[in-house]
Amino acid sequence: WAAAPMQEREPTRATDGSGDVPGYVFMCSKDTRDECLRNLLFGLPKEKFRSMQAVIEVGVTPLFLFDFSRKRVHGVFLAAEEPDLDINPEAWKANGPRHTTGRAGSPYPAQVKVKLKSTTPAVKALEVGAANMDKFKTLMGGGTGGPIDAGVCGKLERWLTGKGPAPWEVQSP
Repeated sequence: WAAAPMQEREPTRATDGSGDVPGYVFMCSKDTRDECLRNLLFGLPKEKFRSMQAVIEVGVTPLFLFDFSRKRVHGVFLAAEEPDLDINPEAWKANGPRHTTGRAGSPYPAQVKVKLKSTTPAVKALEVGAANMDKFKTLMGGGTGGPIDAGVCGKLERWLTGKGPAPWEVQSP
């Protein structure tokens, strides 16, 4: 989906004693999702690399994969390694954006190897209803992928693991 460019900012840590930490959302489509999950490799455009380095801590930062074609969220993942450029320079070339065909390198060179979080038995994909898409996109930094605040991340993680309501259903105080 189209979204206005947003300025990246450092996500905030929880101050409510919950222990929630900032997270990071990656985007995929019906064309790239299987490759992300099969290779346990998530990627974004190169301009997202600095924010990935600033926010993603190996084994700590919750990571999520949002399939915007199917309106599904997959998670919860953790970084298995530090984010880097071109971990797999051929990633998503065959199934990535059509406008990148024939270019050298991956269309998503800012990459991180991931693993399932140990408390999550399997990848869960839960529907994000059309009525909640605007709220969801706002919570997820405008729908382009990137860092999310600790409070939102904690709510998203609890929702995916069946321990709480969807983040967009929780009223802010």
